[in-house]
Amino acid sequence: MANDIDINALKVQGNDSLYPYYLKVSVRGVDIKNSNIINLSIRETIFGIVPILELTFNDYGLFTDVFPLGDGDDVSIQISTMPELEGIKTVFVINDYNIIPKNTNAMLSYVISINGLLKSNSMFFPAKSQAFSRSRSSDVLTELFESEGYEVKDPIRTNDTMTWLQTNMSTFDMINRVIDHAYKEDGNTIFSFVG
Repeated sequence: MANDIDINALKVQGNDSLYPYYLKVSVRGVDIKNSNIINLSIRETIFGIVPILELTFNDYGLFTDVFPLGDGDDVSIQISTMPELEGIKTVFVINDYNIIPKNTNAMLSYVISINGLLKSNSMFFPAKSQAFSRSRSSDVLTELFESEGYEVKDPIRTNDTMTWLQTNMSTFDMINRVIDHAYKEDGNTIFSFVG
């Protein structure tokens, strides 16, 4: 499954400054102008463990001369319908980048491509062993997400109290295990975004 954000589809009437969505992208706190973004994709595949960022943008020396990029730098992304709404905020860590110089009208510019991985404190490592006794699956999920620093809004209360065992597995694997084994009543739908 791939979740892609096509910047060209967000543009209204061909005007780079008008978007039906508010988008803010920054590297180490330095903003990238929306009009410079060529492509922004956040991919989650069945073969990958973490979502992957693919970002391509035009640069006129800001990220090559003034604030050079480096592996491990944070890339923050915020998407919402309006600037005053919080929307989706997530942080990726640069895993790889490529800088291609190009000459346009006697001005040197660059096309920068960044690949990044979703930033996570300890979601995938280390393996842990613990028991959640007399707990509902919803309570276990809330506790696991909050232990990783994520905020849980409006948790759903399930009706499946039991002892949940996390035996030598990562938090990510335990979350998937609880979701797979949780009792789901007819008509229940749960949507979650981790970021």
